[in-house]
Amino acid sequence: MPGFRTYQAIDQAISASKKMLLILSKESIENFSFSLETLLTLEKSLQTNKLRLIILLKDGLGEENIPKLPMLQLASHVILERNLHEKCIMNVIEMIRADVTIDSVLPAGNLAAGMAWSHFTGYLELVLPELAQGIKKSDWFNDNPGHMPLCLFMLLPHSGRSTGKLGDDDRDVEEVGQIEIIINHRPYSPKVCKVTERDKNGHIKSEYFCVAQYPGAFCALGTIKEEILCSFTKTQRDVEVQRFYHYLNEILNHEKYKQYGVLTKMLMYDDEEKGESATISYQLRKGVHDVIRNQLEKAAEGVKKTEETEHYRDEVCLLYHTKDTKLVFKVKDHLDKNKIRYSQARPASSGERDGDSLSEIERRVRDARWVILFITESSQRDMISMFLAEILSIGIETNSLNVIPVLNGITPAAIPSFMRWARHICIDRDEDYLDMIVDAVRGKDVSMKSQIPVGNVAYGLAWGFFVNYLKHVLPDFRERVMQCMSKDPIRKYREKSRRNVVVSQQMWEIIPKSCKFRPSLSEVDAEIKGPWKVEKVEKHLHGAKRIFPCNLWHICTRDTDYYFAAEYLTPVKTLYNMHISMIAGLSYEQMMNQREDLTEQLRGILNTASKREEYQEKCGIIVYDDSSDEPLSSVIINTIKKETGHKAEHDALLRYLSKDEEK
Repeated sequence: MPGFRTYQAIDQAISASKKMLLILSKESIENFSFSLETLLTLEKSLQTNKLRLIILLKDGLGEENIPKLPMLQLASHVILERNLHEKCIMNVIEMIRADVTIDSVLPAGNLAAGMAWSHFTGYLELVLPELAQGIKKSDWFNDNPGHMPLCLFMLLPHSGRSTGKLGDDDRDVEEVGQIEIIINHRPYSPKVCKVTERDKNGHIKSEYFCVAQYPGAFCALGTIKEEILCSFTKTQRDVEVQRFYHYLNEILNHEKYKQYGVLTKMLMYDDEEKGESATISYQLRKGVHDVIRNQLEKAAEGVKKTEETEHYRDEVCLLYHTKDTKLVFKVKDHLDKNKIRYSQARPASSGERDGDSLSEIERRVRDARWVILFITESSQRDMISMFLAEILSIGIETNSLNVIPVLNGITPAAIPSFMRWARHICIDRDEDYLDMIVDAVRGKDVSMKSQIPVGNVAYGLAWGFFVNYLKHVLPDFRERVMQCMSKDPIRKYREKSRRNVVVSQQMWEIIPKSCKFRPSLSEVDAEIKGPWKVEKVEKHLHGAKRIFPCNLWHICTRDTDYYFAAEYLTPVKTLYNMHISMIAGLSYEQMMNQREDLTEQLRGILNTASKREEYQEKCGIIVYDDSSDEPLSSVIINTIKKETGHKAEHDALLRYLSKDEEK
């Protein structure tokens, strides 16, 4: 076997290499296998936002023969054709030499992890503690006893799109008001909807009230699909929708945040199909009934599960290696006690003949509704066939298979990223892991005690920030800054000072290396004066009114006044909160790496967006070492000087002088 003698060094070789060449032939593609360690190393190598993997296909294999694993589907590939060997090899050499970024092809990593954490730390964690009290004080709650649940309904349509206003296209949903919540001097206004229930003749039978909205972070998925990335396919979007649901569900059902889980209800549905179930009114009625009648026990999911399991021979397939037999025996005994049907699939380990064939493993996996995948310290170095990994990946992507990784002696980072959004169970930390397995198989919410493996969140944070914020504030940014400069008190100050004036033409997003967020630049550096309020942008998005504020700041030097719009980049606050939460599995080192990835990804997005006039050179990034002695004001001035130059300073000065001064 190629590379057999150096197999133990494969992980180190991948980590140390700039590029990797994977050669697939008819024979090797049927027998190719690797350890989970190698799989994780390959996945980690792709998180650098560089296309490092090249696949060479021979023996008549084409692109359709590449195993459907995300890391392989994203790779560059060359088909070795007869009589064209030299040309094909030259193409491979060019790919090895070229530096191609993943974001030029597809958003790297997965988007949903960052978006889910952003929505939780930036909205739900703030609003939910106050929401229940706000509902109880409302007239809708007091005038309609038993018809308004104390929770927030989050609509998650498969399209990732939201209507401009809840109920615009649905006669049985009407926005009737909002719950006013003030947190840290900032207003939040979750919408209250009236949901009408009708009889068979269309007459009004009953009316319910609820607080409902589309999560803003979630709706970025639809925006990316429609407006920005034509290569972001419907299938990929559907996978990210599922991931968002499961990531947010795990956060809300974690033991640390269990008080928030009872205050939310996520409604995921296919809005692109025809029929009543695709309507908002149907989903809200169903959700309200479930909450009121069953106190957030997902009765509808239980019914669905019963119907689905009838199509499967077994409820569970236990997928494990020989080294984990004792652990599997305990799980089997507990499944027997709970009368849950199961099968077993055991791939042959290295040098072992006794094991199930790949065809038999495939049949058992496909015949089960759930797959319990055992990943332990002793077995993670054993081989897993590419064929089996493809089955698991496709099953998860198409939502035809539920995989529950059960970990023993290792961290959640050992879970391959293509299944990292699924719920997982850590035996080391979850004493009641046997009951948790049974609850998960039966479709119940499992309260997690261990860390949630977040994978790569930077990409989702960057894309979410662009489509949910920058996309709305940049188009008329310069015009709004000019208006602010021409009004008091700035105008009066300039008339008195008669100093050189430099106005930055970009909005500056400041990324502190520590990831410690500061709401005001004056708190960081007393030399930065302000802020002056630039006209805010107001839009009705995702079923709610969104307000996008913007602040203008001032730095005064010996002979020049510098005016600029700047703010700390909001997603770094999410990274820091994930780190200190102690459940996100984000160590200090990982937070630093994610911050670097976030910076690189946002720069790539802005470079791509600058090709469109409404975004062209209107936003810049300042990476600030907040542990150094250099003040932020000095960093900003040097950045603006590089941006403007001498000619731009002169133009900026003339641009903002009054007519009298110009004469």
